This record gives sequence, structure tokens and C-alpha cells, in this order.
Amino acid sequence: MLIFKTSKQHTWLVLSSKRLYCILDDIRKPKPHINWSISNSKLISGNDIILELIARDKSENTGLIDIGQDHKNWLFSKSLFASIDIVSSINNLIKLAIPR
Repeated sequence: MLIFKTSKQHTWLVLSSKRLYCILDDIRKPKPHINWSISNSKLISGNDIILELIARDKSENTGLIDIGQDHKNWLFSKSLFASIDIVSSINNLIKLAIPR
């Protein structure tokens, strides 16, 4: 899921079967970089999402989101979340990690 987009940088959240990754893709660097990851055990417990997400405004076009206790003040582009807010979008992504 793309959460932040400028002409020089994209920030993605990517969910695998084991972890949620934050990937920075900056065109000024030779390749994308995994900035951090969170184990799925810190995302979900049973059928419940336990990861705390707090979003707030930074400017007209940009917001800030805290993703758990260790990953605070991440920029996101408000235009990417015009139809569904970023917290709901991330929660929907995390739901994919819940065993069925």
C-alpha cells in the first residue's frame, strides 16, 4: 500500500505472511530500502487487530501517522486516502494477516 508520494520518494507498507514492512523508495538512491518491520504477532491477536494507529494533520496535503509504539510521525499523502482514511486502510491491510 502506497502511503506517501512525492516526485522523489514513495513510502510503501507491505504485508507478508510474517511481517508488516515499511519500504522507502527514493529515486535519489540506487534501490528501495526496508526502513523497519513489525512481526505479525504485534499486529494481530486471534481475530483482533492490536496495532495502535494514530493519524493527524501536518499540512493541507500531508498527515502524520504513528504505527505502533516504535514508528511515529510517518508522513502520508492525504490525497491517497480521499475515499477511505489511512487508519482504516492500514487496518484493512492488516486484516489480510488474520488466519482464516
